[in-house]
Amino acid sequence: MWRNSLSAAVLLVTIIPLSAAAQSSTRPNKHESRIIAAVRAVLDAQRDAWNRGDLSGYMDGYARSADTVFVSGDNVTRGWQTVFDRYQKNYN
Repeated sequence: MWRNSLSAAVLLVTIIPLSAAAQSSTRPNKHESRIIAAVRAVLDAQRDAWNRGDLSGYMDGYARSADTVFVSGDNVTRGWQTVFDRYQKNYN
């Protein structure tokens, strides 16, 4: 399980290249393939945790940082703990 800010950074930084690689006719190189696999592992782990109702496990995919931001409609929630608290309040 990815539990540090590197995982969130990898996730955020690779979303655009991931979609570009998916649309490209060329195959990703080894480095790109490892990044894609790492991103998919985080997303799969989050999906599985969410489906189990495991909010702590779901939140493991995000950086435990004050820089973590959740946006829903016009509402912006800042900070990992604040986001986690919001999920617990609204989805527990």
